[in-house]
Amino acid sequence: MRGGEGQREGRVERGVGYVKGNFLSGLELPDFAALGQAAQVWLESVANVRVHRETHRRPTDLWADERAHLHAVNPRPFDVGRVLTLRATRQFR
Repeated sequence: MRGGEGQREGRVERGVGYVKGNFLSGLELPDFAALGQAAQVWLESVANVRVHRETHRRPTDLWADERAHLHAVNPRPFDVGRVLTLRATRQFR
């Protein structure tokens, strides 16, 4: 989100609130490493099988439709980076 787009903040915050209220609320994990597995179970059993408020469809159904339109990533990516060593001055930005 770019600066000056405060009208979109509520949409982002609702997503964060959904995860906090439905996944993290009351969750007790033995260690941080268990978070990934717990998240996967929650996605498969709760988040991706609910009917979404805006699309009125389940995320698993939307993903099945979208998957058919995806293309493979280029196996030979373009080399667009340059690494330069420069001396930084006090006015460097």
